[in-house]
Amino acid sequence: MPDLLYFVWGLLPLALLIMTLHTATKSALKTGKRDYPKNYFKELVFTTLMFVVSIVFDKQMLAQDSSLKLLVESFGVDARLIRWLLFPAIITIAAMIQQYFINKKNVADEAEKKARRMKYAPK
Repeated sequence: MPDLLYFVWGLLPLALLIMTLHTATKSALKTGKRDYPKNYFKELVFTTLMFVVSIVFDKQMLAQDSSLKLLVESFGVDARLIRWLLFPAIITIAAMIQQYFINKKNVADEAEKKARRMKYAPK
């Protein structure tokens, strides 16, 4: 079961790797519409990291019967379903955390720009 599970989870990073290579090749050959392989590469790194985190979490936490039993009792679902949904849940939570910090940085940048404009504004 875990082998099939990890294979299915690994399809997303594999697809992003293929898209990154395809886009980089098109960009290098200057054919087709302009895509940015850098964006796909960032997504590849992010999903691969979350893939590894999911496997480690699955092997360390959910391999113990007590942890999995607690989750099954808490949510009232089958243990296999919890394991299948682990990677999508981790990747979603990590993306939400990442977006929170990006928004926080953008707000700070906008405040700094506004302060600079106010400082040099004609009176």
